Amino acid sequence: MLARRRHVLSTVLTVLILACAPTLFAVATLPLTMSKSFNPSTVVVGGTSTTTMTVTITNPNAFSVSGIGFSD
Repeated sequence: MLARRRHVLSTVLTVLILACAPTLFAVATLPLTMSKSFNPSTVVVGGTSTTTMTVTITNPNAFSVSGIGFSD
């Protein structure tokens, strides 16, 4: 009987914690920032060049972000 009461109490506490989790663990989400650069940044008129484009995405949050995309 005592073991059953512990299980019921544990289940109730788990439900309460999960129900309150969004409020307890809510964090402010800061926006990601993105910059791009080209190297070399210019090509002479009529010229050709192999260019490297670098995209830097900065995440100021304390958690990982996935599923992001961009278009230019």
